[in-house]
Amino acid sequence: MTAATSVACAVVGTRASRWSLVAGLLTVVPGAPGIADDEDVPKLQPVLAWEHAVACDSNAELAAGTTSPPRRCNISVAGDGLFLHEHTASGVAGGTYRLTRFDIATGEVLWVRDVGPSSTIDAYDEIVVISDKSHFEVYDVATGELRFERQGAVEEVNRYGTLLLADGNTVVALDPQTGADRWTADGGLGAFCRDIVVLVAPITDQTGTAPFVVVDHYTGEERWTSDEAFDPQSEEITCGFGPFVYTADGSSVTEWDAHSGWINWSTPVPEAGDIELYREVALVRSGADAGTIVAVERETGEMLWSRPADEVGTLVSIIGRVREDTAGVFTLLPLTGDIVNHTALAPGTSFEVIESSDTRVMVSTGSVVTTYGMNDLGTSWQLDVGAVADEFAVGAGHLVVRAGSVLRVYR
Repeated sequence: MTAATSVACAVVGTRASRWSLVAGLLTVVPGAPGIADDEDVPKLQPVLAWEHAVACDSNAELAAGTTSPPRRCNISVAGDGLFLHEHTASGVAGGTYRLTRFDIATGEVLWVRDVGPSSTIDAYDEIVVISDKSHFEVYDVATGELRFERQGAVEEVNRYGTLLLADGNTVVALDPQTGADRWTADGGLGAFCRDIVVLVAPITDQTGTAPFVVVDHYTGEERWTSDEAFDPQSEEITCGFGPFVYTADGSSVTEWDAHSGWINWSTPVPEAGDIELYREVALVRSGADAGTIVAVERETGEMLWSRPADEVGTLVSIIGRVREDTAGVFTLLPLTGDIVNHTALAPGTSFEVIESSDTRVMVSTGSVVTTYGMNDLGTSWQLDVGAVADEFAVGAGHLVVRAGSVLRVYR
């Protein structure tokens, strides 16, 4: 299976913080929001290509409880397909759930399927996954036919098509065509990168630590086991560009060779926590309340600089080194920690970063969508979509906006 976006792998943090889960998306799940191919983001001033009425409530209507039963919707884009997932719950035991594929360029409805109880959708080049907390179904992108369904929750899908299930105690790898188990292993999911899976001690295990194990994503065959114990409750593990695994144990950051398990370097970092990877640098949360960001050079393990975490801001795009704070978006130079090209949004402006590519970042402020150049944050284009949007999706050179019961596609 090919990736819906040009990315290398998926990474999973071991603690449920925005930093660990989002920062892990250095190389993200294929098709996941946040990083896209450059051709996915419209380059010129978009124009309305088509619109379609849908049976969906706005976020404001859902919050106010003004419709009964509530009509919830989710959208996702993969390749040239726009997928709409509608779910209208009429009671604990009932409800209607539907999945529709549109041609993103023309608006033609290619297929419609009634699906099982579900609340989320994730689309990839070859499959669409709809799921709730305990059940999921996998549909073929081209035909809309159900490939398989089963109990559990999909944790990750990598660019090679391996689906991982994880419940904290067991990790299961599935074949995306048939749903057959490829392998099963005891333990928690520490990280899923390129062609490897890192298994850690069960997340719910309170009795102690254990070495982490690196296995092949397709066969589950063990490649190597760490010499040191790893505690998923208090330590971090991730991987990204290149064949390396990184751990932080509260006192140091360590780089491991992903093929052999050889330790390349280990650098003392006080209260080392979550790790964010760039090509040359690892940014590590450190200090009391994780209030400091420390930059460690990935080639040598040398500490380069440190800054207060609030100055470094929240990750938007690792590829473009763009971050956000309460005032807007800005560019951080990972090697130096210098902040450049800060936007100048009006004080108190509510904004949302909705997409980024390797050259542009797209920001929504109310009903207005603006794209900025990734390098200089100069305005590329600005579009008023006419209403406060409930959902955005970007792909194949199109911007998709859902505002309540109207689906609009711009190109």
